[in-house]
Amino acid sequence: MRGIRLLAVGALIVAPLTLSASSAEASLVPTVPTCGMFVTSSVKLTSDLMCTNGVALHLGDGGTYTVDLNGHTITSTDPASIGIDNLGRITIENGTLRLAGGTRDHDTPTIYSRILFDGGGIFTVGATSKVVSSTFIHGASWRGTEAGADAEHDTFIGDGTVPYAIGEFEDSITAIGNTIAGFDVGIDTTDSGTVDNIVGNHIERTRIGISIGGTGFGDETTGSISKNTIQANSGDGIYLGSGSGDSGNLSVTKNTVSLNGGDGIHVDATDVDAVDGHGLIDVTLSQNKLTLNAGLGIELPALGTAGVTINDGGGNTAKQNVNGGCSAGIACS
Repeated sequence: MRGIRLLAVGALIVAPLTLSASSAEASLVPTVPTCGMFVTSSVKLTSDLMCTNGVALHLGDGGTYTVDLNGHTITSTDPASIGIDNLGRITIENGTLRLAGGTRDHDTPTIYSRILFDGGGIFTVGATSKVVSSTFIHGASWRGTEAGADAEHDTFIGDGTVPYAIGEFEDSITAIGNTIAGFDVGIDTTDSGTVDNIVGNHIERTRIGISIGGTGFGDETTGSISKNTIQANSGDGIYLGSGSGDSGNLSVTKNTVSLNGGDGIHVDATDVDAVDGHGLIDVTLSQNKLTLNAGLGIELPALGTAGVTINDGGGNTAKQNVNGGCSAGIACS
């Protein structure tokens, strides 16, 4: 068990948030924020903001600009109100958002960079927003509807009560180089999301590390799940339900999946509707390493299950899994 890395929530250290100098800074207007303020141009905050009800900041008139928090904290203690309401192509950077009601992105993409989300999190509607080099703590997560997500090099630390770190998205999901721990599901696309790339993430101490397809058929889920480290979760490491690869093959390759309480990789055809052609599964499995899981290394539906195509890309290894190596239909050394 040498080499296994577990995160300690108590040891989480959030690095100071700093903004490098750039020519864009000249266009940032120093601004003292007030509760309920409408912001329609690029600003740099000069103080913290504390609000107890209503929207803390309204951002946008459809324009493109930057809100530099400048190391400051925006706090909203009202869980019934959106903390920050985004209506433009906005970059929010360099500070802390402590918003009980979270932020909401409406129909236009928002970029969050170097943000500490302390509770609340993000709800994205009708757009694909991006979060980079940011940290989510105290129940903060990212979810959306009719939307996509691009999360790169972020840290999500849950308290065990939040459904997922990244989930509910119906458009494309890109998740690259993130660290996730302490959620029910790390990354979830059961609402028909399309996987573009889920690559190089470290996921532990969830129930399921990555959950694709399943409820609602998860139609049109395609793309790549690769080079992730998924360990010490109470259930399956990777769960692939109906719709996994429905609109084109889903590649699952070079993942290291260990010490999970269920299967390393579990392909579930329960909701496949082969008659009507909904929720079909087309998955290629290759070069995955599956060790010390409490179930099988790889569990597949019975050979010949209608609507299910499993492609053996070779190179899968399954060792010391409690219930054995791999189901019939895939070769594991």
